[in-house]
Amino acid sequence: MKAIELQRCARVAIETCGSVRPKERVLIVTDTMRDQSVARALMAAALAADAEPVLMVMPTRRSTRRSRPRRFGLQCKRPTSPFCIRHIR
Repeated sequence: MKAIELQRCARVAIETCGSVRPKERVLIVTDTMRDQSVARALMAAALAADAEPVLMVMPTRRSTRRSRPRRFGLQCKRPTSPFCIRHIR
């Protein structure tokens, strides 16, 4: 995906789909097997919306059936707008 299109899609995801408002906490979760440019674009869009984004990159596990890490809840500080990057082609 071209950078300009990716930025536009990230802006739509943050502003329209997520309805992110200024000063909201936004948690963006991805893993090491995903394209990090998507996470960075979401991060930039959240910053442009005057939100407070946090990017969490989790190591990829062999099994996807495992539950989230125990400390996950402590890391996110109750985000108002979580974004989880699961499958993007």
